Amino acid sequence: MDAPSASNQHKSHSITERVKTTFKKWKRDKHTHFITLKSSISNVTADLAAKGDPASSKYDSSQTNDHNTKDFWQMAYEALTESDPNSIAVLFPLTGTKSQDTGNARTREKLDEVVEATKAQYKEKQGKDGIRATADKILNSVLSFQDVVDNIVKFDPTGYASSAWAIVSLGITMAKNHADLRGALFSSSEYLADLLTRCAFIEEQYYGDGDPNIVNAEKKGSIIRVYVAILRYCTEVRRVQQSNKGRDIMVSITAITSQPLTQLKTSIKEEESHLHQWLVLDQHLRRKKEAEDILNHLDQLTGDLQKVRDAVDMLNLPFAKGAFFGSFEDQHEDECLAGTRTELLRQVQDWGRSSDKCIFWLSGMAGTGKSTIARTVARMFKEDDMLGASFFFKRGEGDRGSAVKFFPTIVKQLAVHIPQMVPGIRKAIEDDPAIPGSSLRDQFNKLILQPLLTVDHGKVMKSTVIVIDALDECEPEEDMEIILDLLPEVETATNMAIRFFLTSRPEIPIRCGFDEIDKSKYQNTILQDLDEDLIKHDIALYLREEFSKIQQKRRHALPPGWPGEETIEAIAMIARPLFIFAATVCRFVADRHFDPDQRLREFSGSTGSKMDSTYRPVLNQLLVQDATDRYKLIKEFQRIIGVIILLANPLSLSSLAELLLGTSKHDSTFDLERQISIHLNLFHSVLSIPSDPKLPIRTLHLSFHDYLVDDRTKDQEATAQFWVDKKAKHELIASQCLTVMGRSLKRNICELSSYGTSRTEIRPDSIARYIPSALQYACRYWVYHLTQGPAPARILEKVHTFLKKHFLHWFEAMGILGIIPEAIIAVNSLLQLTKDKSSNEMHILLLDARRFILKFAQIADMAPLQLYSSGLIFAPHKALFREIYERELPAWLSRGPKVEEYWDPEMQTLEGHSNWVYSVAFSNNGQLLASGSRDKTIKLWDAATGALEHTLEGHSDPVYSVAFSNNGQLLASGSYDKTIKLWDAATGTLKHTLEGHSNWVYSVAFSNNGQLLASGSHDKTIKLWDAATGALKHTLKSHSGLVYSVAFSNNGQLLASGSGDKTIKLWDAATGTLKHTLEGHSDPVYSVAFSNNGQLLASGSYDKTIKLWNAATGTLKHTLEGHSDPVYSVAFSNNGQLLASGSGDKTIKLWDAATGALKHDISTDDVATSVEFSEHLPLLISNIGSFDIRNCYESFLTSSEKVAEVSLEADRWITVQGQRELWLPPNYHPSSSTVKNSTIAVGSMSGRVAMIAFSVM
Repeated sequence: MDAPSASNQHKSHSITERVKTTFKKWKRDKHTHFITLKSSISNVTADLAAKGDPASSKYDSSQTNDHNTKDFWQMAYEALTESDPNSIAVLFPLTGTKSQDTGNARTREKLDEVVEATKAQYKEKQGKDGIRATADKILNSVLSFQDVVDNIVKFDPTGYASSAWAIVSLGITMAKNHADLRGALFSSSEYLADLLTRCAFIEEQYYGDGDPNIVNAEKKGSIIRVYVAILRYCTEVRRVQQSNKGRDIMVSITAITSQPLTQLKTSIKEEESHLHQWLVLDQHLRRKKEAEDILNHLDQLTGDLQKVRDAVDMLNLPFAKGAFFGSFEDQHEDECLAGTRTELLRQVQDWGRSSDKCIFWLSGMAGTGKSTIARTVARMFKEDDMLGASFFFKRGEGDRGSAVKFFPTIVKQLAVHIPQMVPGIRKAIEDDPAIPGSSLRDQFNKLILQPLLTVDHGKVMKSTVIVIDALDECEPEEDMEIILDLLPEVETATNMAIRFFLTSRPEIPIRCGFDEIDKSKYQNTILQDLDEDLIKHDIALYLREEFSKIQQKRRHALPPGWPGEETIEAIAMIARPLFIFAATVCRFVADRHFDPDQRLREFSGSTGSKMDSTYRPVLNQLLVQDATDRYKLIKEFQRIIGVIILLANPLSLSSLAELLLGTSKHDSTFDLERQISIHLNLFHSVLSIPSDPKLPIRTLHLSFHDYLVDDRTKDQEATAQFWVDKKAKHELIASQCLTVMGRSLKRNICELSSYGTSRTEIRPDSIARYIPSALQYACRYWVYHLTQGPAPARILEKVHTFLKKHFLHWFEAMGILGIIPEAIIAVNSLLQLTKDKSSNEMHILLLDARRFILKFAQIADMAPLQLYSSGLIFAPHKALFREIYERELPAWLSRGPKVEEYWDPEMQTLEGHSNWVYSVAFSNNGQLLASGSRDKTIKLWDAATGALEHTLEGHSDPVYSVAFSNNGQLLASGSYDKTIKLWDAATGTLKHTLEGHSNWVYSVAFSNNGQLLASGSHDKTIKLWDAATGALKHTLKSHSGLVYSVAFSNNGQLLASGSGDKTIKLWDAATGTLKHTLEGHSDPVYSVAFSNNGQLLASGSYDKTIKLWNAATGTLKHTLEGHSDPVYSVAFSNNGQLLASGSGDKTIKLWDAATGALKHDISTDDVATSVEFSEHLPLLISNIGSFDIRNCYESFLTSSEKVAEVSLEADRWITVQGQRELWLPPNYHPSSSTVKNSTIAVGSMSGRVAMIAFSVM
């Protein structure tokens, strides 16, 4: 992660500079008056000087009128001097004649100070806390005042107004350090600035009168009195400030904001009646647009800087450790030796800079040096500031061996290189927080393609290169093809110069992937097909370099120039085109335990395949003379090396010994560690073996793994004994993982003090001590190894034994490690593995375990020990998982709450639609749930598990209504696109599209026998269709408003329709004739429903009521009142005893259908526009979730009697003796509680009551 961090810092700096440059340019390009008052001041001064003789001015100072010889501010100054000479001296200590330029300059300087102080405060507060409106007014006033100064030569030439603007600036500046008084200070500054500008406009009008000889004495006197009041206020503020220098600054603040200001406002109010223009001057503040632009640009500047910070802070997507160029894990990997691969690297560099092909595919057989070249290419483009991202696949290295974190890792780097992507990436994550775990296509589209489409191409000047190495090591194969299919879309869709340098072996999936890509879009270079002499030259150069190092280290044993040009050329000839051969030779020969010359001769007579020639000399070390020793060495090789090459993630020496303990006669990890270390000494040429036993041991090249598991190795007599049986070895590793976990896993493995301890509170060193690396590996990968092996009955029996004893402990460990999602995936894999086995006992346990971990995954991730507390306590009483692990219930539990006997359908909100869900419906057998959405799709869900079965696409507008036929074979959907569609519910295929309505279809319903389908529409009609053929049978016309809802009676004889005309109509379903019109609602009727026996009809209306009608006669039985907003949905329970209603008031109410009495009230987080009872009561399904309606308890009131040992805290936690011990699941969200002795009772919003007794007294 080090490299991206450095890059982030660099990018943040460069973007900041670009923002500053842009801002400066904007300032230069704007009118000089507009953004910088200093430049406007100098321009005005220059203009006046250029005019020369003052007599040329329209307002010549030589004119004799009194108001032209003395300006109003000077008159006010003289008046105040006469009445209070001491005070005015405080404000203007230097007296005497001042030039007009001096006065103007002082005023402009103060105006400048006000602008800068306002901007500083605005930036500090980032436009929050209502500061924008105040800042806007102050800037507007300053800019407008400046206009008057610029336009009226005679306006305040002596600059006395500057004293008042200085007080404005003082107030704004003092607000910075006194946040508690900021509002008062800003208000006083705003008032004074506004007052000064209004007076200036009045004075401008005065000087602008048509006849200068006509003096408006009333206006003149009022203006002067206002100026005197302002100057008096300013002198008082200055006097207090000076007398309190070095002392309490609060006195100064009080002077600005309290009594003096009040006196000023009183004085001004007395003059308002004399200034007739006072109330209409807002329209003259002409500079509002410019003031807004200053603030808007400050907003933009702040926003751009925020984006830079986001580019760093937001990049918390999943990241594949060690997968990017320059990572800590990658730091010791080789790059091309200087002087080698020069022509190829030049071609790649030219392609990156100017080619019109978006992909450079470097293919080659194993060992030809692809990864070394890829690292060199990444370095080359990084130095040119063209490297956008990189991903180095590596099988057997955890996340680097799959595409699970491929796109998030690329995006995290690319966003730093192209920061304009950041808003798009942030939006994608905000819209769908689960996107990093979605399909590769969704990740690519939302995290890369869509954000790139929002980027201004002009701001991305250079080409951007993304390096992807060893794509062939990505598993599974299907993901390779998907990645190749997606990459060209970047350039096609965005038209940006984003290129991909990709290396791989020429495996079939990759070749097939490239066959699907237009050949004009990629360039392919095959490494082994390059000029053989050039390859041999590069290998020889490498050999000379490495042998020279060996000779230097052994200079006392090896002569200068060893081993000689002839030998080097001969080995280079054998190696060609495999650099891995040359690298293995050098590592093999360099082993300090052996004679280099002797070892070098091992390779001189190599025959057979290139890989055989590369690795057999290394393996032949095991073929010692003594047969017994040879057998032991090969057995150790199979036990140690055979495991190392198949690990899902590399392990250290100590962890490997822990994993293999029990596979030999060694009875301690110390002895086994020493034995493994001795054996590994023979394999330094093919394995990376750190001197630190706590660092991981890695294969240097995947080809070593491939050679050992290749059937050709098994088939050759000389190498058969080295062949590694993958399936058998995976079974061994799985078995050893189970042994490691069985030895170590237990409840509260980290010895936490409380069941409520958060995972984030557990120190990493504590986790490492209690769950060491070998145990972490076993927990994460035992299921992977099990699924890769043959899974015979003997190991499945071992698995079953482990699960019955340690399943819950394993969940706890996975929770502590923060990888509960991996545990869920593992359980699903085990379910697949066991579903066809002869004994299904373990499969049944796994099904129950999946229900358990899905229900409690959230709290297991937050506080893992809650698996024993909240998990077991609130699991169904007869759930298999609870029965097996009941022994793990907390000791403090004396009596638990009453819970379900068995698992109910999941109490969950089914997510998956991208917009509001308008309608949901169960199939009659309860196996399927359909949901219709504003996103134009219908989704079919497995009602028991919540799994998505099908997404039905075809409508061109939102889907408003869905309904199953009684036999569950058909699904109907009504849409805003004016059509109804009939779908096969089992396969999700479209059967018929029913067209005929001239407007939106609001409601669809099947008759009980499934033969008829009714649809209600915005076109005010109902249509009856033949459900089997899709043919139209009747069009029912009578409503004068749109039809919101239709419903058949259970016997199929009646059809009810609810309409915008405020009525319900009852129709004969067979003939289409109207039987009754039910009137009584005062607003449109949104929903209608028959009871199961057909005797009652319920209607829900915009008038906030539900009405119950006699379906046979059409007479009104009850009006149900209680909702405070429109009623959108009604439904009867199957036994007809309950009626549910969903309303805009965010409640669902349950009513007694016989009496109309309110039984229960469920508060929801959103509006339930659709409600329906599950066939398996007590589950009520709505468009916003599922609700348990098992009981309607009386709410518990909070008792005043409290016991400190047991209490209910926020966030649904129950504490015991002050420690969090029990978390209440969402369906027990508390609405009231009471404590008596050591028992707590909680009444919940879902209608449940939980009483739990603790053994703490």
